[in-house]
Amino acid sequence: MQKNAIATQAGQQQFLTERMLSMVDSQQVPEANRLDYWKNHVHSANGLKIECATNNFVGVMTNRTLSNCSVHGVKIQTPHRAIRESTTQDLCFVNVQVRNEGARFNGNREFSMQQGSLILYEACEAYELDFDGASESLVIAIAKSDLEKRVANIQMHLDEAITYDPLKTTMLAGLLRGVLSINGETRQAVKDGLSEAVLNMLVATLYDCDEAVLKTPTNGSAAILQRIKSFINTHLDNPDLNPVMTAEAMGITVSYLHKIFLQNNTTLMQFVLAERLERCRRDIAKGDRADGISQIAYRWGFNDASHFSRSFRKRFGTSPRDYRADVFARDLSKLAANH
Repeated sequence: MQKNAIATQAGQQQFLTERMLSMVDSQQVPEANRLDYWKNHVHSANGLKIECATNNFVGVMTNRTLSNCSVHGVKIQTPHRAIRESTTQDLCFVNVQVRNEGARFNGNREFSMQQGSLILYEACEAYELDFDGASESLVIAIAKSDLEKRVANIQMHLDEAITYDPLKTTMLAGLLRGVLSINGETRQAVKDGLSEAVLNMLVATLYDCDEAVLKTPTNGSAAILQRIKSFINTHLDNPDLNPVMTAEAMGITVSYLHKIFLQNNTTLMQFVLAERLERCRRDIAKGDRADGISQIAYRWGFNDASHFSRSFRKRFGTSPRDYRADVFARDLSKLAANH
């Protein structure tokens, strides 16, 4: 991995693909060695233990790291059990079960995984996935803290077995297949765009769900928090964005506004800063050199270049200037490699 790997999300979750091959194919080795090969390249990298009755384990796993998430395609011909012990990782998994010949999830919930279904679970909860035969899964790995920014009632999706709209699930599966089909060595700005496309499609799928809507209080703090975050993201470019302005727009008191964010272990201005920094990172990573770094910072509501630079370094582990240079160097290297 190069310096900062993308510095992408220093201080945030290191995704599984950063420690794995872009493709793991057990059929590249003799039958007697296939299970060990899979364990060496999958279990050792992401902690997902495999139990199987035969050494002739036939499986292919394709991995792509984007910016805010990673995508994994898993095709396995052999009946097996995948076991994860609980960890402290801030990771959620979104599993689209494209095909299976009988599969079950055993964790904080127990249920049959139907073909075409979508389920969410998290790394901090121990679980087992049992497959009676051949299976194909498309998986998104994303930091739970990032998903919470986008879906206020995400814990409900993690705690309950919910049926999602099959059309939306199919659309999400098609997008994930497209991501897996592209060259993993692509420009950072492209990864940023693909990451947002994947997460936006996921959020649309989660929200277009009657079970989730009916179980979410329309006047509860979760719903209000989602409205607040939507307002903030619409006004990030306003340097005067602050708790008073936000509370007035939401029709609530400033003290209640602070209480809502404290319940989520953050503050409004910490959330604003994180969102502004991410927008700046994406723009800095784009290939258009017309905008200087200070211009980008001012565009997203910063009014002090020094404060922006310090905040950027603290969050991503590198200065904005060094980050831009590193991204451009990697993009040029990938462009040369692809030609």
